[in-house]
Amino acid sequence: MNPQRRFQLTINGRAAEAPGTFDVINPANETVVAACPEGTVALLDQAVAAARGAFPDWAELPHRERAAKLSSIADLIEAHQRELAELITLEQGKPQNGPRRQFRGRGRRRVDPCDGRARATG
Repeated sequence: MNPQRRFQLTINGRAAEAPGTFDVINPANETVVAACPEGTVALLDQAVAAARGAFPDWAELPHRERAAKLSSIADLIEAHQRELAELITLEQGKPQNGPRRQFRGRGRRRVDPCDGRARATG
């Protein structure tokens, strides 16, 4: 991972400017692995307001459509599990044989929330 990696906040689908950043330190060797934005109460309030504003449209979506969107997010997490596991290892010092397990369902199956049937993943 690029030690100069910088992350940004996203609120309501747009980049949100934070007043500053803080270093993410690898506990194994104390190197800086990334710079993350510092959140503020004002940014938190903006995020909560955006979520509240989005909720009525989300609630009106049919159950199957919401489930499909959530499943798409799960697919993205699974597709990027190596990168996410590396990031967790650098941030938290977890060994590689542990963090990847966090991105897999038990038995590598995911339950469809609409009908309760499991489908194989990966």
